[in-house]
Amino acid sequence: MSMTVTIKEKSQIVVPPNLQRQAGFKLGDQIEFRASRGIITIVPKSAHETPLMKAFRATHQEAKRHGLDKMTMKQINAEIAAYRKEKRVRQPTPRGK
Repeated sequence: MSMTVTIKEKSQIVVPPNLQRQAGFKLGDQIEFRASRGIITIVPKSAHETPLMKAFRATHQEAKRHGLDKMTMKQINAEIAAYRKEKRVRQPTPRGK
Protein backbone atom coordinates (compact mmCIF):
# COMPACT_ATOMS: atom_id res chain seq x y z
CA MET A 1 0.00 0.00 0.00
CA SER A 2 1.29 3.47 -0.75
CA MET A 3 0.12 6.80 0.47
CA THR A 4 1.10 10.36 -0.35
CA VAL A 5 1.79 12.90 2.39
CA THR A 6 2.93 16.53 2.25
CA ILE A 7 6.16 17.75 3.81
CA LYS A 8 5.31 20.77 5.93
CA GLU A 9 7.27 23.80 7.10
CA LYS A 10 8.63 22.09 10.25
CA SER A 11 10.24 19.39 8.06
CA GLN A 12 8.28 16.69 9.83
CA ILE A 13 6.81 13.77 7.94
CA VAL A 14 3.84 11.90 9.38
CA VAL A 15 3.61 8.18 8.78
CA PRO A 16 -0.11 7.42 8.68
CA PRO A 17 -1.30 5.08 11.47
CA ASN A 18 -2.56 2.40 9.06
CA LEU A 19 0.91 2.18 7.47
CA GLN A 20 2.49 1.99 10.93
CA ARG A 21 0.20 -0.94 11.76
CA GLN A 22 0.98 -2.65 8.44
CA ALA A 23 4.70 -2.34 9.20
CA GLY A 24 4.15 -3.80 12.67
CA PHE A 25 5.23 -0.64 14.52
CA LYS A 26 3.75 -0.32 18.00
CA LEU A 27 3.55 2.55 20.47
CA GLY A 28 6.92 2.96 22.17
CA ASP A 29 8.91 1.19 19.43
CA GLN A 30 12.10 2.88 18.31
CA ILE A 31 12.61 3.26 14.59
CA GLU A 32 15.66 4.16 12.57
CA PHE A 33 15.69 6.32 9.45
CA ARG A 34 18.28 5.54 6.78
CA ALA A 35 18.84 7.59 3.64
CA SER A 36 20.71 6.57 0.51
CA ARG A 37 20.50 7.96 -3.02
CA GLY A 38 17.16 9.69 -2.61
CA ILE A 39 15.46 6.82 -0.76
CA ILE A 40 14.51 6.96 2.91
CA THR A 41 14.04 3.62 4.65
CA ILE A 42 12.35 3.31 8.05
CA VAL A 43 13.22 0.18 10.03
CA PRO A 44 12.63 -0.93 13.61
CA LYS A 45 15.63 -0.23 15.82
CA SER A 46 16.74 -3.52 17.33
CA ALA A 47 17.17 -3.26 21.09
CA HIS A 48 19.69 -6.10 21.02
CA GLU A 49 21.80 -6.09 17.91
CA THR A 50 23.17 -9.58 17.32
CA PRO A 51 26.84 -10.12 16.51
CA LEU A 52 25.84 -11.16 13.00
CA MET A 53 23.94 -7.90 12.52
CA LYS A 54 26.96 -5.94 13.82
CA ALA A 55 29.28 -7.82 11.46
CA PHE A 56 26.99 -7.25 8.50
CA ARG A 57 26.61 -3.55 9.33
CA ALA A 58 30.41 -3.17 9.61
CA THR A 59 30.88 -4.94 6.28
CA HIS A 60 28.26 -2.71 4.65
CA GLN A 61 29.88 0.45 6.05
CA GLU A 62 33.29 -0.70 4.79
CA ALA A 63 31.81 -1.34 1.35
CA LYS A 64 30.26 2.15 1.34
CA ARG A 65 33.64 3.70 2.19
CA HIS A 66 35.06 2.00 -0.91
CA GLY A 67 32.11 3.02 -3.08
CA LEU A 68 30.73 -0.52 -3.14
CA ASP A 69 27.49 -0.06 -1.24
CA LYS A 70 25.74 -2.82 -3.18
CA MET A 71 26.56 -6.46 -2.47
CA THR A 72 25.49 -9.50 -4.44
CA MET A 73 23.78 -12.39 -2.67
CA LYS A 74 26.94 -14.42 -3.29
CA GLN A 75 28.99 -11.81 -1.40
CA ILE A 76 26.45 -11.61 1.42
CA ASN A 77 26.40 -15.41 1.79
CA ALA A 78 30.22 -15.49 1.79
CA GLU A 79 30.31 -12.90 4.59
CA ILE A 80 27.77 -14.87 6.63
CA ALA A 81 29.73 -18.11 6.10
CA ALA A 82 32.99 -16.40 7.14
CA TYR A 83 31.35 -15.01 10.27
CA ARG A 84 29.93 -18.41 11.23
CA LYS A 85 33.30 -20.09 10.63
CA GLU A 86 35.07 -17.49 12.76
CA LYS A 87 32.46 -17.89 15.50
CA ARG A 88 32.99 -21.68 15.56
CA VAL A 89 36.75 -21.23 15.83
CA ARG A 90 36.42 -18.77 18.73
CA GLN A 91 34.03 -20.95 20.77
CA PRO A 92 35.75 -23.53 22.99
CA THR A 93 34.43 -27.05 22.59
CA PRO A 94 32.45 -28.29 25.62
CA ARG A 95 34.21 -30.93 27.68
CA GLY A 96 32.47 -33.97 29.13
CA LYS A 97 31.96 -34.20 32.90
